[in-house]
Amino acid sequence: MKDLIAIAEFFHPFRVPYTLPQSVFTAKSIQCLELVFCDLASAAAAAVQLPRLKNLDLINVHVTDSIFASILSASPLLEKINLSLVCGLERIHISCHNLKMLVIFKCSPLEEITVKSPNIESFLFRGKRHNPDKIDISSCRKLKFLWLQRASNLTDDILEKTALHNPNLEIMILSHCSGLRNAVVNSPNLWMFVLFKCKHLASAKIEAPTLRAFEYSGHMITFPSMISSPQMDAIIHMDGPEICSRWFHRLKQMCSRFDHCRTLWIRCEHETDLIIPHELRKRLLPQLKCLGELKIHVRRGGAVKNLAQLEDGVRWIFPGLKNLYVEADGSTHHFRYDGGEGPRGDLVGPTWRKCRDFIKQERDRF
Repeated sequence: MKDLIAIAEFFHPFRVPYTLPQSVFTAKSIQCLELVFCDLASAAAAAVQLPRLKNLDLINVHVTDSIFASILSASPLLEKINLSLVCGLERIHISCHNLKMLVIFKCSPLEEITVKSPNIESFLFRGKRHNPDKIDISSCRKLKFLWLQRASNLTDDILEKTALHNPNLEIMILSHCSGLRNAVVNSPNLWMFVLFKCKHLASAKIEAPTLRAFEYSGHMITFPSMISSPQMDAIIHMDGPEICSRWFHRLKQMCSRFDHCRTLWIRCEHETDLIIPHELRKRLLPQLKCLGELKIHVRRGGAVKNLAQLEDGVRWIFPGLKNLYVEADGSTHHFRYDGGEGPRGDLVGPTWRKCRDFIKQERDRF
């Protein structure tokens, strides 16, 4: 027997987790083990023997630190570990030599995670709201894919060192990481970077010459530096601002960091967020003349009421535009200027189509 999947019925409100027989943990031929809604707490730690196990999926199970440690030590060939909605783990230490992928999804009351697997390439973590998770991946040197959501102990220093220590990093997604203030990312092979709703973030300095897909969502921040590929597609989701002269100054400053993009997509609350008043324009010189394609999505307010003013305001910021798309209330307006292309059915560039397919695939696994 190479694969074992045990899924207990857990939809009944009074159903208790299934207690696995001890023989499961001594099945020396098992290579893939997936357990759903099972209780492993009563397993005999000393008797665990899974010498050929490569893939371990624990979903909605109850397991203790000692049992989990025994499974790891008894499984020297482990390549993938998925812990989803696991209950009972508090502090785990993972140092499996062959491990390539680790997924930890909303486990409780998990407080501390230490990963010292020398060959790990993918680490996906999603913590529970208000959980003070402590994650240590300082020993990792071969990460290619890093997805951290609600990693409360991720600080500016840890992020900078993680990027420097993993030169092969290609994809990084950071979501709701409240410990970030002034993020610095210097990564030679990073091609996709997402920053989503990091509420205390004030600035992000990014030096990634191969970066081709960037997405930011949240309040307005500054970008002291943005070194990326000239083929980069960028998406900026802006939270609703308090409109004032300072807002437009910060908007212009932010836009200046994305003037070199192949395509910039700005998603805003209202069309007025992007209409710079005429009396402020002289103070906001110089204009940004490199961007060729801009896509604007207005989230609220129905159809755009001041389309001509919006076009004028945007064109003042980016006078070199060849294509401007304005999307609101299910309709799209396309403005084509000198050298611009005709209308396209898909307003998302090929890089972001690839990224979104990838994110969807990983989210399904995550």
